[in-house]
Amino acid sequence: MGAGRAAAAAVLLCGIMGAWASPGDVLARSDFRNHPWSIYAEKGTGGTMGLEFDHSQNLIKQKDMGDFDWWFEAPPSFLSGDTLALYNGTISFQLQSLEWQLEFKDDGFDVVLVSTNKFYTVGLKGLKRDGDTSVLYNATVHESAGWIFLNPKVRNGALATEVSRNNLVECLKTLKAVRVRGGYFKGIEKTQMRYAEARQGVLAGDMSVDPLATDSCCGDRQRSCQSDVRMELVFNNPGVPCSRQVDFQTGVFNVEPATAGAASQTLRLDPVVSSPVHDFYVGKQVEITGITSGAGYGEKGTVTNYLGALDWKVSSGVTALQIVRPGSMCAGGGYFRGQGGAGDGFLAQFEVLFTVPSVTINDGGKGCGLGLTTDAPPTRASWTVAVDGTGAVTGITALVTKTASGAHYEIGTGVPAIVKCTGTCTGTGLEVTCDVDASRNPTAVTVTSAGVGYQSTASGNGPEIFCAEGRLTATDAATGAGTGFDAVFASSTGYQGTVASGIDLVRVVNAGTGYLGPVTIAISGANSMCHGQNISADLSGYLTKVTVLDSGSGYTSAPRMVISNGTGCDGVEVRATISDMTADRFYLAGATEAVTNRQMLYLGLSASDVDEYYKGMTIVLTKGAPSNLAAAAAAEILQYDANGRVAYLAASSVTLPACDASTPPICDGYAITPTPVRVLSDAPRSVDFLTPMTGVLSAAVSSSGTPSVYTVTLDTANAPAIAGYFTGQVISFTTQSAAGLSAYIVDYTAGRVATIAVEGSAHTGYSNQIPSAQATNVILHGNVGYVVSQSYLATIAFTNPGNTWPILGNPDHTYTLSYRDDSARELAHAQARPFYCDQRVGDNPTTDWIDMPFREAFAFKATPLVCAAATLTLSVEFEVTWKHTDLTIVGEAGEVLGTVFSGSELIGNQQVGGAVHDSIAISAEKMIEMTGDGDFEFTVYSQSGQTGRLRFREMRLGFSPQACFAGVVATDQYQVLADALAEGEEHRYNMSLAVPLGVAGSPASDGVVTVVADADMSDAYLELTYAGTSGVAIFDDWVWGSGTFNYTLTEPADVSTTCLGSGAYPSFSCSPTLQIQRNNTRKRTAHHRMRRRVLGGVVSSGSAALNFNIKGADVAKISPVTLNYGLLRCWMSTLRSRRDGQIFGAQLFRPSFPSFVFGEEAADPGGDGTLWVHAVWKRHSVHVRDTIGIPSQGERLLFNDMHEHYDLQLEKDRDPDAAGEYAQSRYPHLGALGLHAGDQGEFIDWLFKDDYEQYAVERGFVTSARVPRAVLKQFLLKEDKRPMFSLDVPPGEGSITVMSAVLAYPLAASE
Repeated sequence: MGAGRAAAAAVLLCGIMGAWASPGDVLARSDFRNHPWSIYAEKGTGGTMGLEFDHSQNLIKQKDMGDFDWWFEAPPSFLSGDTLALYNGTISFQLQSLEWQLEFKDDGFDVVLVSTNKFYTVGLKGLKRDGDTSVLYNATVHESAGWIFLNPKVRNGALATEVSRNNLVECLKTLKAVRVRGGYFKGIEKTQMRYAEARQGVLAGDMSVDPLATDSCCGDRQRSCQSDVRMELVFNNPGVPCSRQVDFQTGVFNVEPATAGAASQTLRLDPVVSSPVHDFYVGKQVEITGITSGAGYGEKGTVTNYLGALDWKVSSGVTALQIVRPGSMCAGGGYFRGQGGAGDGFLAQFEVLFTVPSVTINDGGKGCGLGLTTDAPPTRASWTVAVDGTGAVTGITALVTKTASGAHYEIGTGVPAIVKCTGTCTGTGLEVTCDVDASRNPTAVTVTSAGVGYQSTASGNGPEIFCAEGRLTATDAATGAGTGFDAVFASSTGYQGTVASGIDLVRVVNAGTGYLGPVTIAISGANSMCHGQNISADLSGYLTKVTVLDSGSGYTSAPRMVISNGTGCDGVEVRATISDMTADRFYLAGATEAVTNRQMLYLGLSASDVDEYYKGMTIVLTKGAPSNLAAAAAAEILQYDANGRVAYLAASSVTLPACDASTPPICDGYAITPTPVRVLSDAPRSVDFLTPMTGVLSAAVSSSGTPSVYTVTLDTANAPAIAGYFTGQVISFTTQSAAGLSAYIVDYTAGRVATIAVEGSAHTGYSNQIPSAQATNVILHGNVGYVVSQSYLATIAFTNPGNTWPILGNPDHTYTLSYRDDSARELAHAQARPFYCDQRVGDNPTTDWIDMPFREAFAFKATPLVCAAATLTLSVEFEVTWKHTDLTIVGEAGEVLGTVFSGSELIGNQQVGGAVHDSIAISAEKMIEMTGDGDFEFTVYSQSGQTGRLRFREMRLGFSPQACFAGVVATDQYQVLADALAEGEEHRYNMSLAVPLGVAGSPASDGVVTVVADADMSDAYLELTYAGTSGVAIFDDWVWGSGTFNYTLTEPADVSTTCLGSGAYPSFSCSPTLQIQRNNTRKRTAHHRMRRRVLGGVVSSGSAALNFNIKGADVAKISPVTLNYGLLRCWMSTLRSRRDGQIFGAQLFRPSFPSFVFGEEAADPGGDGTLWVHAVWKRHSVHVRDTIGIPSQGERLLFNDMHEHYDLQLEKDRDPDAAGEYAQSRYPHLGALGLHAGDQGEFIDWLFKDDYEQYAVERGFVTSARVPRAVLKQFLLKEDKRPMFSLDVPPGEGSITVMSAVLAYPLAASE
């Protein structure tokens, strides 16, 4: 650890902050050699001489020159830390009068406690009496000792000088100076102070504990580990309601009820807003609403069954990939893998063919450049270029016209030429052709593309034109595949001496297509003299074929395709198909497997060729020829063997399908859907969505009108006679020659007549339609089986069914869906916390009146770990005030913490027209005990016989972060640590917590052991034993429940959590039949206080051993177990908005990832640390979660923090890389900040993940997180050694402002 600032962070002087001490401990003792005191005198009094210091006797002296009032004032080091610990304690000092003249003055304040708020500055009189020369005085810091205000306010027409407990507590919380009087006489006097000391008093929570022997402070021993930042939770509203009925969706019914007045109706919910997830609305309340009253208005009911979106397509795997853009630059074939879409496992192989977009001249050869003649001097045909203002070429004229023999250009009209533009030449896009006569002489150049940005030949920077001197061909070396390649070449140098030069210019006119590679480049055309050249083809592959190797599973949307094996393809676009229409007829009759008796169904030729493709899906056997089943039947496919297309069902699931005697045979029909069987049909729950959507046509297809309108009549026994019931759905045919055809239902009448989409008809262009040639030639009669897709159907049990209904489909007659949100109650159970709701505290609006006498429990929920003395302040409005309105506050175990508004305090604190306030101070040990489980619980009651009413306007819990050791074992609170026990057996479970070794782990307070247990107990308890004890019984004061029940989840309990058995993250799918066992015993939390002298022995070896003996329990869990105690030595640093800047005090961007750095160098840690953070978070809400689920009809939270539907958010988060969407893998809790080490480094914990609904938003929330020792040690490796953290801020609308942060941790033994 570095010197300077680092040392200052770890060492706080031995001042008031001995708050870790127990009652009677010395908080501060002045060493006048090191702690310089000063003199305070009121303005204008003057007359004091310089303060004298006697080094040998360690005392101070002061002399005045007459009748003056003055005081000795303690240095700031005497006041470091939490001065609240001084409450109920004593201030001791020894004064000696060395010289004095004239009379003694007894009207001044002997001790003054100076507050930053002058109205809370108090003083005490009457300690020193006339005649005292050398006396040790003791001032008790308690309201009963006679403290009075120095600056009293006027209350009820008189000065209110009397100090209440609340006044004294406020003074100590804001204390800035302690003064001891030195001027007592009207004449000259000299006074010396030999001694000054402060001792801790008995605070709430210490009242039943015997004070320990005094632990004197030894010089400058480090024992102050508390921040000067004071944090406060302001509890001013009821918090979460006990049962919240939430309206979350409004829509319009678009299907009439089947039977008016029936108690149970099946209605289609609004397709615009409804969820496609089956059972999504089960258990939700429905009310018929609208802007006007009328028939059916106000009718209420409960959704008993819900069919989300069902079709007869299989959407589990990717069945095909369509090449949309074949791309280019592929080096060879490769593979596609699917990413996103909620599924996994897809794999496809693709093949490529090549084009030759360019060539590489490895060696131009010789004898190729024959564009020059053998004239003397040799000449070349050349051309001059003219351009316009944009650099476009406007004309090319001959500069040198060749007529002599010897030139060898490609003969023809419009032969592509080569444009060379290098060096200072500019421009692009110029294309030209050459006309060459039979003598191989160029006669003209034609511009086919003028280009842009060129300069003229006259400028000296113009382009050069070269007519083609030959052609190149491309040949596939192995197979001769590929066609269309064409390229021309030229030489820019012509002859070199008497030898024609090689090729250095090539223009590929056509890249060709269909080459397999490798490709050979050769010369063709007029130039046969060229030799020694070496030109290679630059191949560019493009996709020609894709073969699906594995369709994968679980896909609900098309995944993105990622090319693997690094083939280098560019611009490839493929489109995934994730659905196959499954309606078909069986290939063979069904059979029974010999050994297992499983049923074997031989699917049609359209079935998938991927093993297990249909596993877990539902197959429906339909009515229709040849066997004419009495009714459709559904069963789960247990296994699918693609070799033979065999689907295996459980024994006796269905009547086996049959076939006729024709060749090939015509068999019964079927269709497959991913929708579970229990959603389609479940007799115990009165579910039957299957029957109305299956049947046989009652009449052959018919057509009428021009263009034709095609209609079919559905099964009169099954199909609902409700207009619009099947409108917008798809009908799929399953038997005879119609098997496999499907059509969109354009309209559906009450006569069960469906108008269907047919190619070329009045209703054409649909993705599902019957080919026109088959519409009348295939669907011939009324015995063809069919299935119809369905969506958004809800079965509703109405409370008081009426005989008349509103006009469905009318936007003025809507329905509203609501649910009872029990998520907070379930979360409390999961975390072993009591559930507090609708607490009767409120300021805006004010809460209800409470009649006295009363007894009521309250809780500050989601509290951080508080290891310092704290204040609990109650703001109460009394309907009638009187002197004896005592309110008693007791802790979790029934221990008395204090009494407020006792005696005359109420009158003294009365504020006209508002609430009155009173406070109690609570010891550090009691705060460790009461906040160790994350909730601060207490009970308030009035005395029997009291009358009148009151209401709690506000409660405040204030504290300063203080370092303490926080050890935890069995951190997974769901892990069973003890095996099942035989009846009557006792089981011992031993735990050990590592603590800082040696002096670094020495406790400065009592310790608190917190145990969370879950057990099936009646006459049972847990016994805790550790060094220095013979066994302490805990969990022996209540009756435990027992038993379990099972339930299923259709969705994860948390977006970031995978359902049990559903595979590793990021799979979000949950088996609809998945059974989760929930223990019904309700977890419990208990605390045990370990005295400091005993704790010192327990932790002296660097390890705290805790032994549990479980007695009388059949089954028990113990998890987690924590040990918290105050530290004598620590490293601590504080950041706050006004002083330290960085992210503090400014709104954070959402989302963002800001970081902050503490100002001091880190020291070597001796254990885990604690980080406290205070932030103002507007519109904070708890993260999304599911409480119980179905089929037990439990209520579920269906909105997340962004106020989006649960299933829709889940769907978005399945594709974490999709544009504009945020990954729930990164933000599993939208109402929390992710805490990371360093700059976006190792994840540590979530901050503000809890429920803060009861707190004043403008005052902010406080949370704490445990920072592992391993993380702290990493800071020592940084160059500046300063601890650094970053916050992963989620998306959202409410502003987040971090106000302060405090980090503290124990020091290693060497520090």
